[in-house]
Amino acid sequence: MSKKCISCNVIKNITDFHKYKRSSDGVRARCKNCRKEYYILNADKERARVKKYYSENSDKVKKYQKEYGRNNRDLINARERKYKKNKRHTNEVFLISENISCLIRNTLKLYNHKKKSKTRDILGIDANEFKDYLNNNPYGFTYNDKEIDLDHIVPISKAKSQDDAIALNHYTNFQLLPKEYNRNIKKDNEFDREHFEQWLSKANCI
Repeated sequence: MSKKCISCNVIKNITDFHKYKRSSDGVRARCKNCRKEYYILNADKERARVKKYYSENSDKVKKYQKEYGRNNRDLINARERKYKKNKRHTNEVFLISENISCLIRNTLKLYNHKKKSKTRDILGIDANEFKDYLNNNPYGFTYNDKEIDLDHIVPISKAKSQDDAIALNHYTNFQLLPKEYNRNIKKDNEFDREHFEQWLSKANCI
């Protein structure tokens, strides 16, 4: 099935038009490319229009959003998973932010507490600054290396309370370590720099 776009006057496949229930054929009059171009050229105008509509119909919009969310939960979750998966592969800062947020959340679960504060408030810096902090180490380790772990210098197991757990998730208690050393040697012990550097020296000679 095809249709002619009223903007570019090109006959295109029906899949090149956004769906629109109020239209007799179920799609918009302008093709996706023309609509995209229009919104780019009229971004400020469209933002103002949407803002005005929302302020005048806030109750209606909230009701629709609530009903849509309830009736399309699986679709929304799938779309969000796909979006996050793609962003993890293309945005290193987003990946770090997601990982550290999950790590802190799981840490607090040990004390039967929910994560109430923002990750940045607990960490002490934002995700981009955290990436730079981690990568600025004397060993040349980088966060995106699959052979490198994100490690707590003082293990979370040392925490006696929720406050302790939060304090141990400050950025100054994080470092990068080789997986082999972190998982098989350091494990749940406090970091011993002298011991690590002796191990690293021997590992580099192999």
